[in-house]
Amino acid sequence: MRAPHRTKYAGDWTKESSDRVARHIATYGHICPGWKREAHPSQDLTTDHGPPPQVMCRGCNTRKRNLGDG
Repeated sequence: MRAPHRTKYAGDWTKESSDRVARHIATYGHICPGWKREAHPSQDLTTDHGPPPQVMCRGCNTRKRNLGDG
């Protein structure tokens, strides 16, 4: 059985996140701006929960969350 979604993923988050990633790719390509590191190529871009929500690679998003910055 699948675990229930956390509240922050409820509503239109999935669509909003997909739209943000698509706009980022259209503007910058598959580049992560980096979190406490240089910008770098990535094929695994996600949207963090901010504020404000930012597009970054899954690794940077996890690093930001684990450091308590987002």
